[in-house]
Amino acid sequence: MRAALRLPRSLTKSSPARVYVSLVTRRTILSLPAITFALVAASFAVRPASTQEASISTAVHGAPLTVSVHPRIHAGAIDSLVFRGVQYVDNHDHGRQIQTAVQVDNLGECFNPTEAGSRADDASHGTSSVIRKLSASGNVLRTETQGAFWLSPGEAYGRACSPYRAETGAQNNSILSNYLIDRRTRFYGPSIPNLLIVDVSITFPETRQSASIEALTGYLPGSFRSFYSFDPQSRHLQPLAAGPEAGRTTEPVIIATPDGRNAMGVFSRSITGAHPDHAYYAYFYFPAGGATAKWSCVFGEAQIHAGATYHYSCPIAVGTLDEVTAAIAAYVEATTTGRR
Repeated sequence: MRAALRLPRSLTKSSPARVYVSLVTRRTILSLPAITFALVAASFAVRPASTQEASISTAVHGAPLTVSVHPRIHAGAIDSLVFRGVQYVDNHDHGRQIQTAVQVDNLGECFNPTEAGSRADDASHGTSSVIRKLSASGNVLRTETQGAFWLSPGEAYGRACSPYRAETGAQNNSILSNYLIDRRTRFYGPSIPNLLIVDVSITFPETRQSASIEALTGYLPGSFRSFYSFDPQSRHLQPLAAGPEAGRTTEPVIIATPDGRNAMGVFSRSITGAHPDHAYYAYFYFPAGGATAKWSCVFGEAQIHAGATYHYSCPIAVGTLDEVTAAIAAYVEATTTGRR
């Protein structure tokens, strides 16, 4: 089960320039012309990386915290995060990992490169995405993935692709896209041991009017059903009502078990509240069909050129609810003052 992200109306063709200006600081335009980039991307198809599991691990308050990818099944998506014996990743299907996904031109899941693979991959227990680079060295896990489209070519969606489009089926002509997702995941360090720094870069192979980018999204087991927004300055924790329809906030989101013993939170310095329609946290709870909780670090981009690469950072913290709030607050303080 996945949730289609809808671009706000201000990200449609009628007014893309405003978003382009406001978010341009995260954008790198490559000097390759479009045709050259397409040829380079196509050449990747013959050089997949190892399909062996890769992981990094550290000790947090005497317990191991381990982050893993299993490329044969979910390409470069993080499909295991275990702390104090608790698995934080749902893994029910190829949409429910800690991963990156892109939707373009208000087409929703009908044109939706997805890091872990396609919807059809669930039956094969493999992935249509291709991992290009993979390394786990010391504190750092690096992956580069060529994402598969969520829908197979010609697959019916069963309804309109979005409220803004009339199409009702896949708009991709292949199962493998040329969208590249590069991720660097590392532990922050001894001062905040339960914090992961997750830096993501996404390269577009083609010109697009707009895109809604889940720079990072995480799906947790259904037992994580208490939702909060968190103000790192005041340290105020505000309960949120979550359901199948997207909730949205510009304050960091934390999802916890009701007893507060296990929690995960996400924070990004790029989500400031200055552009709440184009940089925000989304959150969901799906009680049916294998219950799952979801958070997303979402950015809207516009006037996208072929070969453009966008960069995002969405650190995540795990532990008890108190440990997660403390980690986010400490990270905000450290990065504001320049202290590590």
